[in-house]
Amino acid sequence: MDGIGALQFFEKDIPAHDVEDDYRPAARERKSTLDALSSRQREIVRLASEGLLNKQIAHELGITVATVKAHMSLAIERLSAKNRTHAVAIYVRSILTH
Repeated sequence: MDGIGALQFFEKDIPAHDVEDDYRPAARERKSTLDALSSRQREIVRLASEGLLNKQIAHELGITVATVKAHMSLAIERLSAKNRTHAVAIYVRSILTH
């Protein structure tokens, strides 16, 4: 199978761009994942990606720690992340690939 691409295994009457779009869900996901976040959620995940703790993020933004936690929880949910670290990884990967 050296040099044989996945597209060669599909019927020839299917346009290549349709097949490529169907088999690149990760690219579509990354494009829309950050769009699912509010600007405040994005900002909080960005600050977390810089290594700041919730208390530090709260101080930086002039909000309470409870508010930071609420925004982070929603960001985790909207990114379908397992936890804060996973949300940060998704954010960083998305930034690096765009």
